[in-house]
Amino acid sequence: MLHAAIMNSYPKDLVAATKILFILVLSLWALLTFSLPLAVLSRRRQRVDAIPHRESCRTAPGFRQRTILISEVGTAKGLTLARAFYLCGHRVIGVDSHHLSPGRFSRALASFHRLRIPALHSQNNPANALSALRRYSHSFGKILRDEQVDIWVSCVGDDLAFSTSRVKEMVEARNTRCRCIMLESDMASKLLNPFRFIKHASNIGLAARVPETHQVISTEQVALHLFNATSMQRDPLPPRHFILKPSDTAGAYEPHVINGASYRLPQPRGKSLEEFLAEGKFATKGATESWVLQQHMRPVLQFRTHALVIRGRVALFIAAPVNKKVLEMRYYFAESPENDAYAQMLQFTKDFARGSRPAYQPMTGHLSFDFIAVDEANPAATGQNNATTTPAGKLKLYAYAGSPCVRTAVVMMSTPGTQMRAMVDAYLSVLDEPRRGNDGIYRGALPRSLATANIMHDGELTDVITPPPNPYRRFRGGYHVLNLVIRHAWEFLIVERSTRALMAFRNGLAVCRDRFRTSKEATFEDWDPMPFLVYHHLQWTWEVVRDLLLAARR
Repeated sequence: MLHAAIMNSYPKDLVAATKILFILVLSLWALLTFSLPLAVLSRRRQRVDAIPHRESCRTAPGFRQRTILISEVGTAKGLTLARAFYLCGHRVIGVDSHHLSPGRFSRALASFHRLRIPALHSQNNPANALSALRRYSHSFGKILRDEQVDIWVSCVGDDLAFSTSRVKEMVEARNTRCRCIMLESDMASKLLNPFRFIKHASNIGLAARVPETHQVISTEQVALHLFNATSMQRDPLPPRHFILKPSDTAGAYEPHVINGASYRLPQPRGKSLEEFLAEGKFATKGATESWVLQQHMRPVLQFRTHALVIRGRVALFIAAPVNKKVLEMRYYFAESPENDAYAQMLQFTKDFARGSRPAYQPMTGHLSFDFIAVDEANPAATGQNNATTTPAGKLKLYAYAGSPCVRTAVVMMSTPGTQMRAMVDAYLSVLDEPRRGNDGIYRGALPRSLATANIMHDGELTDVITPPPNPYRRFRGGYHVLNLVIRHAWEFLIVERSTRALMAFRNGLAVCRDRFRTSKEATFEDWDPMPFLVYHHLQWTWEVVRDLLLAARR
């Protein structure tokens, strides 16, 4: 990001520093004249009358307005869900920890509350952290009571998912009227820990669809697992490799993207295992600092999914191809439901939700997975760094990480219409009294509406909600302008005046032009433009100025 370049190239001369500060702030405000008009043009290609859509929902037979609370409403996913509930006629309350949260200024919100949730690690619960969490739960419960909230939808990230799940349990223990869309803390901790996730998936019969994974706390255990893996290797299969990474690391699969803390094994020739692990600062101080040894396959493509599970059944499912650049640039698009890879990921999600059903109640919440696709005909094949399309041929999907959080791919559901109404109805179904069928599955009938007529029959899911057919790809305009234009301009003018830097700047301009021409800005709506403006021109300006001041104090 830009702040890294700032910290590395900030001049010690005060006059030059002032000039750079002025240039950067001016560049950020230039987003107003660059991003906004193009975002408006991209929006007009997909013009949908949003406000009439809200009025048609409110006047539909049997409509009953509900109050929905969205936490972390300043994120793209939180803002998308807040707008979806608003456009379907409901009252939306926003909660966020940032005082300049873009969602705070959204037209979709009836009120906003600032509340910071304390981080609480799933394996380390000191008394002071629990006390802070109880105080947060008390304040949060007061908001739920005062606003008469019917449904709470959490949009926090993985770092706060366990804390949020504990708050959910505290809220539900008070017998409030609010229904929480969040998994239980035990399941959340399993999904957030790579080893526990793989172990749980294996225990419910999904061992063939997850990579081989071991938890280790010493070099001896690493050597033993490597010996067993290689001794059972049968030629002519390619040699098996493993990744060694911290046990609390979830999400990233490639070793070089986990903050430099993951290592490919077996080690390079000429080094002993102990020497290699010592260079990598492998922790051997006990179970609290355990690591995960996970089989490393050569992915042709990687996917990230998002699912809404209601009473053990998958109601909404989105799959999106990802790579490192896609994640950095915030560029989102959905995989076609007709692909075999999509079918495999959906089936895994259904089996996981069904197999993870607790004895006392079925699973309700968000359920997301990271998958790698391996070419069975050519296991040694690997995809391109920028691959974003599913290649032809038979692919086998392996789930290597999970999450109890909403994924940003939900921005693909931001278009008003049948799919949006069906998604909202699926959330509202948690308010219905569940009934237990002969198969032991709890069910509750969704509200009768035209949106759900084709996916529900007698209260049971007959299909899964997916994004609209042939939707526009979404992108974050600010990230594109910052990373592809301003960052490369900074490198060319300040850091490195070279032909390479100039070509990078020109290529960045071309990519930005293509994105604005063929895709839709993920957070901009012409009926609700303030979050887009606040995010790029207040929050980002403050963050850049803060980084500059920190750099000046070095």
